[in-house]
Amino acid sequence: MVDGILLSAGLVHVETVDLPRAFARMAEVVRPGGLVLASIREGSGKLDEWSLREIDGEQYDRNFIAHTPDEVIGAAEGLLDGATAILSRFPSSSTADSTA
Repeated sequence: MVDGILLSAGLVHVETVDLPRAFARMAEVVRPGGLVLASIREGSGKLDEWSLREIDGEQYDRNFIAHTPDEVIGAAEGLLDGATAILSRFPSSSTADSTA
């Protein structure tokens, strides 16, 4: 068991439908009363402008997914067995106001 888990934009590659499974796995390793700190790219769905890249002439899909706070909180609800979850968010648009 670990005292805490830090997800620094770690959920950005997790499809929304897979969030509950990701939190269930975290619940297996974080101790009751532990801490889960997650930062998310706030928005909804796949971010094509961030996902699709050409590197050395080859196309890559890095599968960047934005999530709403409600999606993340809903996925974690009831799974973390007394662990404290803290959610940090930042806008998905590079032109969005970062103070929002």
